[in-house]
Amino acid sequence: MRALLIVVLSALPFIAAAQNLVVRPGDNLGAVVQTPGIDEYRMSGGTVQSLAQGDARDFFEMFAGLIIGAFEDGDVAFFYGGEIGRVDMKLDNNLFDMFGGRILGNLVTGFGNDTIFLRGGSIGGNISTSGGVDTFTITGGELKGNLLASFGNDVLTWKNGGIIRGFIDMAATTTWQRCSTSMPAF
Repeated sequence: MRALLIVVLSALPFIAAAQNLVVRPGDNLGAVVQTPGIDEYRMSGGTVQSLAQGDARDFFEMFAGLIIGAFEDGDVAFFYGGEIGRVDMKLDNNLFDMFGGRILGNLVTGFGNDTIFLRGGSIGGNISTSGGVDTFTITGGELKGNLLASFGNDVLTWKNGGIIRGFIDMAATTTWQRCSTSMPAF
């Protein structure tokens, strides 16, 4: 009964108070839509069809499990393990810190001053940001696609590891802080 109730409620937008949701091993949820308030989402296992965190400055933390489709509207995200279909953080000053796990598709952010760390794990598509002062730090993991940044005084720090299989396309005003890693052989 508990699982059935969660599945039914997870397809409805929560419009009351902010939501703190924990998804554990064995949970199987549909499309989760969180509130316009400041929500928290933690996942240590289980399966979710998709996650939309909505407005406000939301928090996301994932250690294991599967988000089949998209994780959208996140603002502050820590990704340690598991698998996500794609990530679209949308508009805000976003933070995405990836220690492990796998994103099958793209990691995208909208306008704003975004900070992205790739410390481990793999991204199957591109990292793509829109205008703003975006900061990228790569110290591990693998980006199978391209690193694409729009206009803005972006900063790229790439040191001590990590692989970018595609190309890097950033604005002319980009600051290359410390690129002290060997480029992969093509």
